[in-house]
Amino acid sequence: MCCAQEEAKRYLLSCGIEDAAVDVWYLMEFVTGVSRASYLADRERGLSEEQRDAYAALVNRRGAHIPLQHLTGEQEFMGLPFLVNAHVLIPRQDTETLVELALSVLEREIPARRTGAGLLCNDSSHPSCGRSQIPDGCVGGGIGIGSAAEQQEKKLQSYRVLDLCTGSGCIAISLEKQWEARRVGGNLPDGRNSESVGTGMGGRLAGGESASCLELYASDLSEEALAVARENARRLDAGVHLIQSDLFAQISVPGAEGVFDMIVSNPPYIRTSVIEELSEEVRLHEPRMALDGGADGLDFYRKIICESRDHLRPDGWLLMEIGYDQGEAVSDLMRENGFTEVCVRKDLPGNDRVVSGRASLGGDYV
Repeated sequence: MCCAQEEAKRYLLSCGIEDAAVDVWYLMEFVTGVSRASYLADRERGLSEEQRDAYAALVNRRGAHIPLQHLTGEQEFMGLPFLVNAHVLIPRQDTETLVELALSVLEREIPARRTGAGLLCNDSSHPSCGRSQIPDGCVGGGIGIGSAAEQQEKKLQSYRVLDLCTGSGCIAISLEKQWEARRVGGNLPDGRNSESVGTGMGGRLAGGESASCLELYASDLSEEALAVARENARRLDAGVHLIQSDLFAQISVPGAEGVFDMIVSNPPYIRTSVIEELSEEVRLHEPRMALDGGADGLDFYRKIICESRDHLRPDGWLLMEIGYDQGEAVSDLMRENGFTEVCVRKDLPGNDRVVSGRASLGGDYV
């Protein structure tokens, strides 16, 4: 094994593969099923002729700058193994920042519902209400017909989240699996215990929330991408509703008229002129429609921010991944469209990575 890897490493370096030393190990593990730790414990382990041929073929393809994840068919994200191919973006660690921020919002918003916090009345005919918490006995003309208790029960039934431009489904599926793990106080998919991640509620979420209170929807224009997301949901046993849609065009939730409590998205955001400067792995092997954000990289943000107002509850959240230099521009777009509490979250390397904001109050609850 050692000789085969050294030869493969030299070949990949000659092809301009920067991560050659790492890639040869991933490919060896994929072919043999032997981990690096197991090999180090038995350095005399050899390869069969069949394994040697398979390994050489994969190394040659990697030398042609085919992404490693397309060769193995898998990429880990939030501690979960996701199927990937040429029809979807390869999940990246940067995007975990978006999932982690969404989880933080869920951990705050869902328990607040069970206490009545966040239940607001928009009926201007009630001088004691306005935009305050619904007082006892208020039927809330701006909310719907029924008692405050009935409205609260309706609002508590589910917290709807929509993942736009879902691709492999990694964001929506990770949200469900991470939420379920944190809810029960068990181990997270990445092996950590939920009580060690700082939910602010002692690990277990307050109030005994049911997993069913989180209702996940994910959409993409590409049917090929949805096929990948569908298989990932099946393999990971995730109850995510998948919808083929050009952004919001075909979004419809039975009985809810497409109203969500949170919308998350990792939309295309690379400037058209920059795409040709990307690495061969990205430029030639990942779907261009998932990369190209228009001349200034902001085309999808303009559409999502503007149209999301018709699909968010009056106090709902919009969270979007951004390019490292787009924080100010996207934040300005959100404020111009009436979003409040707009802020930018940085990723682990310290780059601007997620912009979030809350829809300003107004309109009717569904």
